[in-house]
Amino acid sequence: MRLLFLGAGAIGTYVGGSLAAAGHHVTFSEQPEAARIIAEQGLRLTRDNRTTSVRDFAIFDSADAALAAGGRTPQAGCALALEMAERCRRVEGDFVLLWHNTSLIEEWALWSAAYRELILRLADLQAGRA
Repeated sequence: MRLLFLGAGAIGTYVGGSLAAAGHHVTFSEQPEAARIIAEQGLRLTRDNRTTSVRDFAIFDSADAALAAGGRTPQAGCALALEMAERCRRVEGDFVLLWHNTSLIEEWALWSAAYRELILRLADLQAGRA
């Protein structure tokens, strides 16, 4: 499985690091200083008094760089989110979108418009208009 964690933070790096340790292809984006440290030191995951070092992942110091490396555009990313939401709806599941509001400023300008369009289309899907 290929996974992309944008602005991963503590939880995202733990989950993503665990998936990378299990053999999945994981890419992170993180703040520049955190990305530099993680790239140099790798991740150390501790669970049940056992620590595992993980280095088999990609990390970028901006979401734009991570998305470009994975061939994702804002439109493609939003299309994928809509596809996942539709799959959840078909099996009466819940689709949860966690999108930090800081991603709507400056370097994320291209994503801001895509996000707004995505929210409108998700609302249509929820109302049965899609």
